Amino acid sequence: MTDDRELSKSKQERLEKQRRIQQANWFLGGILFVVCAAAGNALSAATTHKVFLFGGIVIGAALFWAVNKFAK
Repeated sequence: MTDDRELSKSKQERLEKQRRIQQANWFLGGILFVVCAAAGNALSAATTHKVFLFGGIVIGAALFWAVNKFAK
């Protein structure tokens, strides 16, 4: 019975660790997205080319996806 409790506790700790890592990945991805979108917005405002805003959003979304897909 003690082994079952230890195994259950170990499994809960592992799941909690995975959840914290996933939260950190979402936070990092969100920060990267906001930074890239803001940079694209700034370049777009400075040059009057809207392609920079679109590019910043696309690059930010790609970085957001990559962080959440590959960061462990």
